[in-house]
Amino acid sequence: MLEVGNSEYELVDGYQRLTTLVNYVKGYPWSGKKDGKRLSPAKLSKKVSKEIAGKSFNDLDPEYQRIIKRSTIPLIEFKQLEPDNYNSKYLIFERINTGSEKLNPMQIRKSLAYGKFMSSLYKFADKNNKFTDLFSSQSIKKDIHVEAFLRVYVMKQIFNKEFELKESGIINILNQFCEENRDSEITEDYFEKFENAIELIYKIFESKNEICRRVEGNEEVGFQFTGNLNISILEAMVGLIIENLDSINELEKIKFRYKKVMSDTIRKAIEGIESNPFSVSTGTIQAIELRFEICKKILW
Repeated sequence: MLEVGNSEYELVDGYQRLTTLVNYVKGYPWSGKKDGKRLSPAKLSKKVSKEIAGKSFNDLDPEYQRIIKRSTIPLIEFKQLEPDNYNSKYLIFERINTGSEKLNPMQIRKSLAYGKFMSSLYKFADKNNKFTDLFSSQSIKKDIHVEAFLRVYVMKQIFNKEFELKESGIINILNQFCEENRDSEITEDYFEKFENAIELIYKIFESKNEICRRVEGNEEVGFQFTGNLNISILEAMVGLIIENLDSINELEKIKFRYKKVMSDTIRKAIEGIESNPFSVSTGTIQAIELRFEICKKILW
């Protein structure tokens, strides 16, 4: 348990095990009580000791019921004194949860920053088919599309100076935002603008396999889209379009500028003129701001 205030604690790990035990003792289904539905009490597996196999809590002998009710659960309490961030909470959770498949930052964030914001984030990230089509089924399984949606939502606020960073790094930035905004919600109005922005992105690029990719080449030899979807490009392009839908036109010119500006960005990085903010130190405030400035040149 993490101490977050005076006699106030947050459960970092073990929530599922605790609720499972409570549901069993109270006679609820394993998945919990659901209003308006007939309850089928949870029962133990038939693969355990025959004295308790297949039984609900009320079916157990009084002796076994007493053992369960009198059992204590060991708790580890900790408090982060400094620095003033959420690093220890996320580090401890990551160290504890070392199963066969390691959780990625978004999956950890979902567990630790649960609340209204996280619920609305997952609801909207899954709601637009054209957006989810940009990701492979494996990426969607790992919630990569959810983190991409989150980055679109957060990075524009950073560029607009509406959200103050405590430290750099994409993981730390997104953790901080989700923690500090867990009781807020993404609005339907924002999502409608997001959907319109995705529609426009498809019109600009024409092919799904060109959307927010790196570009190599030049006007002489021709331009070529390469690599996979770049989330750093996506977050800046979509973030700007959301706020400026009515001022974006001449889509063919935008696509040409995209190819030219993105290929120039790679060239400058290769020649040591300027770092590529879409691939190097992407979690610094300087890189975030530069990404938006570059995309502004593309859109206008």
